[in-house]
Amino acid sequence: MSEQKIVICDEAKRLIKEGDAKTAKGLLKDHLRDVPNDTAALYLLASVYRTEKRYTRARKCLERLLQETPADQPAQYLMACVDMEEGSYQVAAKGLEKFLQKNPQDAYAHNSIAFCYNRLGRARDAEDHLKTAIGINPSDPYNYYCLALLFLDRGEPLVAEGHLKQGLKAVPRDPQLREQLARLHLSRGDIDSAIQDFELLTKHYPNLDRGFLGLGRCFMEKGVTEQALLHFAIAREKDPKAWEGHAYAGLVHHELGELAQAVEFYTRSLELYPDNPKVQANLSEATMRLGMVIKPFLTLNQTITTAKDYHYARYLLAKLYAKEELFDRAEEELLEAVKLDPRDVYTQNLLADVYLKANKVSDARKVLDSISKDNQDPYTQLLKGKLLFREGKKEEAKKLLRELIKEKLPDEVLQEARRLIGP
Repeated sequence: MSEQKIVICDEAKRLIKEGDAKTAKGLLKDHLRDVPNDTAALYLLASVYRTEKRYTRARKCLERLLQETPADQPAQYLMACVDMEEGSYQVAAKGLEKFLQKNPQDAYAHNSIAFCYNRLGRARDAEDHLKTAIGINPSDPYNYYCLALLFLDRGEPLVAEGHLKQGLKAVPRDPQLREQLARLHLSRGDIDSAIQDFELLTKHYPNLDRGFLGLGRCFMEKGVTEQALLHFAIAREKDPKAWEGHAYAGLVHHELGELAQAVEFYTRSLELYPDNPKVQANLSEATMRLGMVIKPFLTLNQTITTAKDYHYARYLLAKLYAKEELFDRAEEELLEAVKLDPRDVYTQNLLADVYLKANKVSDARKVLDSISKDNQDPYTQLLKGKLLFREGKKEEAKKLLRELIKEKLPDEVLQEARRLIGP
């Protein structure tokens, strides 16, 4: 390689390292106009394009490079990574298999092929490669993390926990492993263990927001709302550009019935992460309870556009349509929601209620009869009482509702049941 080529590539590397990929890209492109087959420059430019997710351009650079030097191992690996990140897992896996034949001790390649195998449904092969990667480089925490996620996906949280703890023995202060272990404790209801791990995270990484967010969630679970809000506020101070601290604070205010504050926090969260379907849905529910119509309608339609399979958004939109007595539109959304989550009793209850209000009594009967006994709630029973009245079975309806009001019920269900029974 000529001295000029070395200088240009070294300068491009320096710029990339300093975060100025744009200038590095311009420098490399200008250089390649004069020296189109400079393999080092092609590799660097492909790396920049990959970082920018401009995979077609990255591939073109690598194809030119591999025409010049077909056996170039870093280029082969980078090409496989481009295929993997584009979602071509079968092609990527073949490329990585070929690469690993000549580079069996490359832990990064084992991790990459494990990701591809997992996406292709070959979980056992993925597990083997992650364990190989750990054997090659036991001080890399990412392989333990990926192995734990693999077992969580397989529904084996205890095995996942073991791998996280194994990783923390090798790298005791790794924040990703510590946070995942704390989140695993929290998901299993072991709040005290979760608090211990999140506190360790804040101790070792006091400028990181993740530990404070986790502690806030723990205090939410405990019902200690003041502490929850305090820790979410600290998390926002640590990372003002992160959406989670605003979203969780909104959720706390939402659960307290402080809807105006909830809307304020949800709105700020969406300014930082506009296409978050869960926050959009929570914002919509809060604004609906404040009596708004247009704002939640627009927000929910945006949510469904970006997350078509998000059941809760369709449920809320149907609720809004039902409130406005647009029963056909409500039915349409609810039928889609039922397809997405057939066992959700709230959706089924609302669908039955819509059918009753639309005078579709036989359809309401089908829905209520389809709800299994172990999945019914008080509102299901209330709807059955209403249905019996509509079917002319007054005594049977009153008997069911009299039994219902003996239970501990939400006020709205209790009042409605008493109103139906009458004096």
